[in-house]
Amino acid sequence: QNPTHTYAQAGIYNVALTVTDSNGCQGYDTNTVIVDTLPIAQFNFTDTICFGDSTYFTDLSISTSGTIISWLWDFGDGNTSTNQNPIHLYGSPGTYTVILTITDSNTCVNTDTQTVIVRPNPIAAFTATNVCVGFNTVLTSTSTPDPNYPNIAGVINSWDWTFGDGNSYGNDSSIVHHGYTIYGPYLVTLIATDQYGCNTTWGDSIYVNPGPIASFTSDTVCEGNPTTFTDQSTIVPPLGIGIQTWEWNFDDGNTSTQQNPTHTYAQAGIYNVALTVTDSNGCQGYDTNTVIVDTLP
Repeated sequence: QNPTHTYAQAGIYNVALTVTDSNGCQGYDTNTVIVDTLPIAQFNFTDTICFGDSTYFTDLSISTSGTIISWLWDFGDGNTSTNQNPIHLYGSPGTYTVILTITDSNTCVNTDTQTVIVRPNPIAAFTATNVCVGFNTVLTSTSTPDPNYPNIAGVINSWDWTFGDGNSYGNDSSIVHHGYTIYGPYLVTLIATDQYGCNTTWGDSIYVNPGPIASFTSDTVCEGNPTTFTDQSTIVPPLGIGIQTWEWNFDDGNTSTQQNPTHTYAQAGIYNVALTVTDSNGCQGYDTNTVIVDTLP
């Protein structure tokens, strides 16, 4: 008496109804049924979404026989929107199924479903070797993809360094060498970026230690007599730490590790004596002096 019927295709159909009563008498009626075409639901969204970045959705749906009058977005994280072109910020990285449901003025409804991947940012970090003025500091990135999202995290392929002294180095090396010319604290920052363009900035302070100032005196002696060397090296107050080692090169093939050595040259001549001192930070200072050993009359 009251059937339902689903038409496989849109179109105009002439529906006929014949009714028969208990006397066998019949009545007949026809009506035109219009089956509207469905609107075409479709959308796109911003490429390479990193955690912390908003996702921009753009409705690309097409009206076929009516006018689209409503949009319902399900972002796959429990949030929805009725805007035509919404902006949504996901609360965590992950893979989300987004469903757009549109309704036209004929009350025809259609949907489009797409997958949105919100990628995690890398975990940025680095280490630095002990730093002394005049020596290269080795900075090594220990940055890694986020281990909590192994299936969607990208591989780090770019490192941008800022050394805190007005110098920087980009973006092709996870290990860099940088020499500081002035002692003191420096804020070093590293931006680690993965293959999808997701990045994290991490900063840490390093301290550049002052090197000791190497200096010494020696007496002028005669051939066959010992030369006395007196260490006068100093540290840079108040930041330097005490000198720990002394390395003497007497320029005749002999050396010493005493603080104030004596040395007897076998022959008269002019010798370029070098002193290298090292403090407890591993920082070094270097000095040279000319020693004249006179011939005997």
